[in-house]
Amino acid sequence: MSLVITWTPPAQNTDGTAIQPGEITGYEVGVRPFSGTPGTYPTTVPVTSASEAATAIEGLKLPMGEYAAAIRTLGPSDSAWSSETTFKVALIPLAPTDFRIQLTLPATL
Repeated sequence: MSLVITWTPPAQNTDGTAIQPGEITGYEVGVRPFSGTPGTYPTTVPVTSASEAATAIEGLKLPMGEYAAAIRTLGPSDSAWSSETTFKVALIPLAPTDFRIQLTLPATL
């Protein structure tokens, strides 16, 4: 399985001032079943980077189904949740078995 998560960190606070170094201490990814309530995340994972987020989401071992997720910044004051994105967890089938190729050459005259 290959999971890629990306986001663009905010550059400003809600009042328009620039975010200062160290003001963002991390991020929190929220995950909910697609049928759940938007903006309510029964599963949250604190992370510091996108690669860490991918590993954390994979580590949740979510059952097969459709999910929605959002992210927010953490710091002295946490941000609102981002807009949601949806994703599916699907089973990966086994590879086919007994694969063979038989080549028959014509007889020479």
